[in-house]
Amino acid sequence: MKFCPNCGNKLQSGDRFCEKCGFQVAESQEEKPATTATPKPQQVEKKKPAVSSTLAQSQPKKEKVAPVTSAVSKKSNKKANASKDKLADLKNKVNMAKLQEQINKDPKKAGIFGGIVLVIVLALGITIHMIQLQPDHALVNKPYQVTLNYKFTSHGLLTSHTENITNSYYVYLDKNRGKFYRGDTLDDVNESVKYNVSGLDYTLNDSTLKLPLGALGDDFNNVQINDIHRSGDSYIGTLKQLGNNSNNIKGTITFKKAQ
Repeated sequence: MKFCPNCGNKLQSGDRFCEKCGFQVAESQEEKPATTATPKPQQVEKKKPAVSSTLAQSQPKKEKVAPVTSAVSKKSNKKANASKDKLADLKNKVNMAKLQEQINKDPKKAGIFGGIVLVIVLALGITIHMIQLQPDHALVNKPYQVTLNYKFTSHGLLTSHTENITNSYYVYLDKNRGKFYRGDTLDDVNESVKYNVSGLDYTLNDSTLKLPLGALGDDFNNVQINDIHRSGDSYIGTLKQLGNNSNNIKGTITFKKAQ
């Protein structure tokens, strides 16, 4: 119940002026509810920490990720360690030092390895020989054009004379007959081979060819052609005259397959 402070008239709730004397009662009415209105901001202030505490309580949910991450890292570490152990085990199984020791301890293995290497070396040597030093297969039973480049030295009583000479003709070494044929033209040498005319004995041994007197011309006695080897599409050898006048002739001879 409210009363006018001026005349004591009874007031209704919400009256700002007294109906009897007209006294303004609004200020006095605002003072009374002010005591009850003050708690409202306090309640708001008290609710703020409650909201912050609620947010704080929601944060630990994120912290639960940490144990999962550590568990994954532990699993990956275990896998990495297992891989390292397998790699170390593989290295122990394939140990070259131990393998070498086993070979040294077992002469049979070393002998087998050495035998394989020896066979390879011999095969390479034979192949090179067959390609480059194969006169027995290359020069026989085929017509060749021969070119001689040599120096011929004639000796007198007090002086000596040297000439540079180049000769060219065709030859044929018949392996079946063991005969050496020579002609000025390809037709001439083929004719001699066909009818076995003017054939001379020869000896062909590896890279050495021996020919009798007059086989290469009037300047030659018994002659030996050494170091016959392949050069491009031809075969080349060095001339050496045999007998007393061995130093009279020095030069080379080239065999080129006749076309």
